[in-house]
Amino acid sequence: MPPEIVFVGWNHQGADLDLRARLAFTPEKAREALEGLFRERILTEGAVVSTCNRAEIYGVSEVPDSFEALAGFFSRFHAVDVSVLREKALSGHGEATVRHLFRVASGLDSMVLGEAQILGQIREAHRRAAEAGTARAVTSRLFQSALECGKRVRTETTLGARPVSVPGIALSLVGRIFEEISACKVLLLGAGETVELTARLLADDGVKQILFANRSPETAKALATHFHGWSVPWEERAKACADVDPKYSGGSLACAANCGSFDASGCDLPPGTALVALNELTSVGADAGEWAGKGDLIELYNAGDAPADLSGYTLADDPALPVDKILVFPPGTTLAPGAWLVLGDLPFGLAQDKEETLLLLDPAALVVDTVTFDGAAAKASYCRLPDGQGGWSPCAPTFGAKNAAIPAGCGDGSVDPGEACDGADLGGATCVDLGFVGGALACTARCTLDTSACEMGEALVINELESTEDDIELYNAGNAPIDLSGWILTDDVVDADYDPMADAEKLVFAAQTTIAAKGFLVVAKGMKVDQHPFGLAADGDTVTLLRPNLDVVDQVSYAAGEADASFCRLPDGPGGAWTAMCKPSQGAPNEAG
Repeated sequence: MPPEIVFVGWNHQGADLDLRARLAFTPEKAREALEGLFRERILTEGAVVSTCNRAEIYGVSEVPDSFEALAGFFSRFHAVDVSVLREKALSGHGEATVRHLFRVASGLDSMVLGEAQILGQIREAHRRAAEAGTARAVTSRLFQSALECGKRVRTETTLGARPVSVPGIALSLVGRIFEEISACKVLLLGAGETVELTARLLADDGVKQILFANRSPETAKALATHFHGWSVPWEERAKACADVDPKYSGGSLACAANCGSFDASGCDLPPGTALVALNELTSVGADAGEWAGKGDLIELYNAGDAPADLSGYTLADDPALPVDKILVFPPGTTLAPGAWLVLGDLPFGLAQDKEETLLLLDPAALVVDTVTFDGAAAKASYCRLPDGQGGWSPCAPTFGAKNAAIPAGCGDGSVDPGEACDGADLGGATCVDLGFVGGALACTARCTLDTSACEMGEALVINELESTEDDIELYNAGNAPIDLSGWILTDDVVDADYDPMADAEKLVFAAQTTIAAKGFLVVAKGMKVDQHPFGLAADGDTVTLLRPNLDVVDQVSYAAGEADASFCRLPDGPGGAWTAMCKPSQGAPNEAG
């Protein structure tokens, strides 16, 4: 369809304060949203207007149903049910878009008729979009015309004869309720221009107790310092069970112990209901056991009393849902009541150094559950306590089992039951025990092992090659067995373009394949499940060993003639130098020829 000017937004006329707060855009989020809309080709240009009373986007679209496309995008971007967005939205196209923005700029669409601040907010929205390169010819002309219209209304009519503002009107009404407002304690939510103006007016009226709550604690503290007030956690606001999940029929919602999320364990779930939730995550994987070597881990839990059909559900860490960075559950995937599902070998990574958001979406791309976490929170394990309904907090790693709080004795310097370590007491463990080649093992504040200072070289290496019989020997130089389930052995050169699905000649190690500590594993050529299907060329070749997440463990190339007899590491292991013409010694320590 031909390009068309469109808008969609949520303002005080249809969306309540909580929804408007969830849809608010910081300048950074506005730019991120516009980039996502451009990337998905929903808009070809545009700008975001975000104030205390509205969150609106204007732009040019060539999409047949631009409203549905925009609503779906913002459902993912803000993790809000798309049906709520459809119900509460204002939208238009063509002339209706122009008429709406003109009304907004003139103060006719404000909560208080003639409100003056909106004109500056429109100007700022246009400036930011222009700097980002998203306000192109049509959008720039639209906003410039709206600004001119707003100026004319204020100068040519009586609407701008007296300065009015939402805070001014609100405090005038408050003054009719309270005889002496200066004796009141006032809580202000947010941190925009309206909040600052309200705080200034309150201070002028002699109010001594002004409290600030904002999603950013640092911003709330800064406002509190400026106005000689106090900051309080944003999460202390009252909230209903049904706001957390519409499946709840009632009950009592509480703030989690760390005030970083809500605890819904006191909410009521009707009988025969499935309730699937993100339950535990870690950005460092598992040190040992079933999930070792599976990369970052995410656990789901069904807190209901009915099975949950996860067919077609999507797990992502990007609201744009890039095809190569999402996990889509195959048909027939179910989660029994009271059961856990642990997911490793993810197509995306969990950040350790920045804030990140996970989204669980149903087949209609509606948000089922979401969690935003500081990357540092996931360096050991971050989970719900209790499972499925509790608030999020740092916890002991318990993937596939009931979540557990950090042991009470953690921090006393002695390893107690449930602790992997405590302070300087590492329980006798070393980096080598955990599959590294060396380095310094440490203990986290949660009494879990910290391997960040372990040397990233591999204890497991390709140790010997022989092109006559095409045997490949692996060697584990560590002091603990290594689970090779799902690892890949190939004769391809592996780089950023490597596609395992296109590599027909590769060996994927079967489940429960292990290599013992200080042990050898010889892989012969053949078509059996434990054999590789490729040959080693006499004129030179490359052999690569990869983890299931496609991280390269070892990659060895040899020249013509080097592997005719045997090409090996001397001495065995990661510290050995590759040497041509070794004595064939598959399954035993290498020897010079």
